[in-house]
Amino acid sequence: MKEKIVQGEPGKHYNEWFNTYVTDYQKTVHRRKGVGETHTVQEYLELINRPYTVEDIEEHHLVFFKGVLSYALRCVIVHNGDGEVAKQWVTKKPFHLDSILEIQKIMFDTETPDLIFQQLGNIGILNPKVYCEKYFKWR
Repeated sequence: MKEKIVQGEPGKHYNEWFNTYVTDYQKTVHRRKGVGETHTVQEYLELINRPYTVEDIEEHHLVFFKGVLSYALRCVIVHNGDGEVAKQWVTKKPFHLDSILEIQKIMFDTETPDLIFQQLGNIGILNPKVYCEKYFKWR
């Protein structure tokens, strides 16, 4: 039997495409500069209680469901059907560890019609109808 040679990283273009076009899972927020560098509640409270100006505010880009999870979800649906994204090789790659947000499993909630995504511990929850609508509007 001939060995299959994989060129590049499977799912790489999928991840990049998802992160670029499916922006419903990304939000830009405004926050006080320096909030990300606080390490204790006391440091945080001291920072936010200080007077500030417009120059003290920064935009911060939050992504709460990345292409790597979408690709792992696609693989789970196609190959396993169990939602266990942690079993997928793509979520175990060291360069993706910060992208999976410690999510081990994706569960579907069909009862909440406007649910985009919710994380409870290591479980990601999404409405499959909403997810597919967001995904396929760019296909």
